[in-house]
Amino acid sequence: MAQELAQVSSQLNYEQERQNALRPYLVAKAKRGVVGKSRYAVRLRQQIKEATEDRRSVLVFENPA
Repeated sequence: MAQELAQVSSQLNYEQERQNALRPYLVAKAKRGVVGKSRYAVRLRQQIKEATEDRRSVLVFENPA
């Protein structure tokens, strides 16, 4: 039990540090759509547009590296 608590505590600390590091990159309030100009954002917008041409449902999810 103590080992599990230590592991959860460690994960929490990691996530808090990660949030602090990423905070400057947050977008205040996006109106709508995919934000960004990276090749991944451009590709995602293109794929969504293609999927909407024949009215298919689109599922967008994050694929962690």
